[in-house]
Amino acid sequence: MKDQNNSNEIDDLIDAYVDGQLSEEEADRLSALIEESKEARDRYWELALVHGMLEQGLQTATVKAATGEEPAVLNVKQGGFFQWPRLASAAAGLLIGVFSASVVWAYNVPSGKSSLRETTELLFESFEDPSVSYPERFPKRAGVWHGGLSVMKAEEGLEAMQGQYFAKVSPVPGRKFAYARQILDLSELPEAEEGKLREIEVQASFLGSSNDQPSQFQIRLGVFSASMVWAYKAPSEKGTIRNNTELLFDSFEDPSVSYPERFPKSAGAWYGELSVMKAEKGFEAMRGKHVAKLSPFPGRKFSYARRILDLSELPEAKEGNRREIEVQASFLGSSSDQPSQFQIRLGVFSEEPEAVRPIWNDEALLFDRVLNHVGRNHTTGAGDKEWHKMRASVEIPPHARSLVISLAVADAGKNPSQTDHYLDAVRFRLIETSILPE
Repeated sequence: MKDQNNSNEIDDLIDAYVDGQLSEEEADRLSALIEESKEARDRYWELALVHGMLEQGLQTATVKAATGEEPAVLNVKQGGFFQWPRLASAAAGLLIGVFSASVVWAYNVPSGKSSLRETTELLFESFEDPSVSYPERFPKRAGVWHGGLSVMKAEEGLEAMQGQYFAKVSPVPGRKFAYARQILDLSELPEAEEGKLREIEVQASFLGSSNDQPSQFQIRLGVFSASMVWAYKAPSEKGTIRNNTELLFDSFEDPSVSYPERFPKSAGAWYGELSVMKAEKGFEAMRGKHVAKLSPFPGRKFSYARRILDLSELPEAKEGNRREIEVQASFLGSSSDQPSQFQIRLGVFSEEPEAVRPIWNDEALLFDRVLNHVGRNHTTGAGDKEWHKMRASVEIPPHARSLVISLAVADAGKNPSQTDHYLDAVRFRLIETSILPE
């Protein structure tokens, strides 16, 4: 009974931490449990993996046209005909292309105490060796630039940001984007000290050459690890206040509701391969007496439950505040011998809800138009029949109009079958963070 009580206490403390509601006293208690008990450490990593989240920030030059501002771009060089914009974004990243990234993972629970930040430079590249050639393909190994780039000397009217040379990224016939990519092998980093948070930041400066055409700079980030746990942590020297507003809680308690099996045509309703059923003997609902059953779709890996949120219906944002929407959902598989894959995807658009469908269904157009995009996957063990709670959150930029919430399930074994999965206790929350004056 004592072990069960400890497990429940750890669960409650980690849930409070993820919700941003952990007090300093509770943080000390959780840290003590993790330090003193192997069972507590194992449970922490298990729940952290469920709560962990990978964000893929996709910010493009079209944001200015959609929102009236450029949140990720700063003109740092004035004078002359050209200006170099510098991108510096924070998101999880291992595959480094023409973007900026920040990788964050947790080794322990941060407390409300002040923190010290130590910075170590891993790489600075100003492309000063014109004799270097770069393979025009996706990276096959870490530590080397790949892509359609070559080194050229700066000319009159076109100065380098640093040094006398820069990398020219040339167009590839038949392809919209030209790339510069590099993979960073995280195993080569110094071993992390226990109790510390680590992040990697990448900054890059970009320049277009057209006299009459706008340029588009794209951020795409990818993290690849079978066992890494991700958490957001943005230490600040200033105090912050987080206000949470519940936008939706759905436990699918009305079995008379039917759902259209297509991508949402409008906001405010669920669409997809789902139906409401009463919880049966052998598994309980997460909340209430009913769950949503997601049935397999012939010829397709995933089954979906999707909804569009009309952001124009939210309360007006306070100036200077950061807004994000968090989505929580609980998933359950039914296979007796196959693992399940659960997925949350969130996409923010400037278009109204009725105009999002053709964008979402066209991958090239999607990554050209989306303002912010977050994806999160979780794969269970074979035959796992426990509920898994997942969370994902996405920042809402000014003038954004629509948010697509896509919840997906699939069998994930070597020979995946087509079994039913279940969804319950879906919650949308608006989180508004304000920074207190010093």
